[in-house]
Amino acid sequence: MERSTRTDPQTSGLREGLWARRSNDVRMEPKIITIASNKGGVGKSTIALHLAGALNAPLVDLDWEVGGSSNMWGHDPRRTQRAALLDALERGPDAPAPRLRRHSGRPPLLATHKDLGAAQIDEGTVTDCVLSWTRQWRSPWVVVDTHPGLNALRTGAIAASDLVVVPVLLSQHEIDALEDFLIDDLRNHSVLLVVNRVPAGAARTSLAARVLAHAGPRCAIGPVIREYRWLPRRRLRSALTLQYANPVGTPRSGTPAAAADQFRELAVTIAHMLPQPQKEALVA
Repeated sequence: MERSTRTDPQTSGLREGLWARRSNDVRMEPKIITIASNKGGVGKSTIALHLAGALNAPLVDLDWEVGGSSNMWGHDPRRTQRAALLDALERGPDAPAPRLRRHSGRPPLLATHKDLGAAQIDEGTVTDCVLSWTRQWRSPWVVVDTHPGLNALRTGAIAASDLVVVPVLLSQHEIDALEDFLIDDLRNHSVLLVVNRVPAGAARTSLAARVLAHAGPRCAIGPVIREYRWLPRRRLRSALTLQYANPVGTPRSGTPAAAADQFRELAVTIAHMLPQPQKEALVA
């Protein structure tokens, strides 16, 4: 069991490189990061959106709830008839990857659809599709948001992933639920636990110790994400996503720049955990 660490020179270089479109990106082994939780309300979709922003990675939204990462991105799944994600899952992994929505300052998005939860898609198809799309998009990173609770979409995404990021809130009820999730669903997966929505001034060491007591040998503890009560507000959320392309030096506490810095730190932690080996160019 280990806690993720980093050195300042390495972190500085990774921070500068995460948003850069390097010419050799297509020669890297793509890494899939799935954000999962066994219950809602823990900040899963917020972390998925901003981790994708910090990594400049495609975001696949498998959470069909209206308030998920697609809505946070700026796409309301209730107001569109286009079902790119659902259609692509039904076509299967051998079909061309679906096109991603793009917007300046936001990660590329494969948006959810309101009918996704009712679709009869088996977990094996989800796994194969996510792996196929990742190779076709030629991105070094892909982030997948999932619906909380047990469902084929979440199970399939977890099976495809190189790392499962699990947000944790610090209450006894949440930590007890975490223990069951780790044992029942993530026994054979690499996991990064992220203590989320921590009030300013709380002691990081004591918080991490409480989570570590329930963690397994394949779990690491990521950077603590503090509580930003303004985060659900659209204007400030848009300002936050713009920070990833244009980071500042030393942001003021509590600002969008400071929030972006914490999500960027999470991205750096993952980059250390999942190094990118050079490979032959991927075939779309």
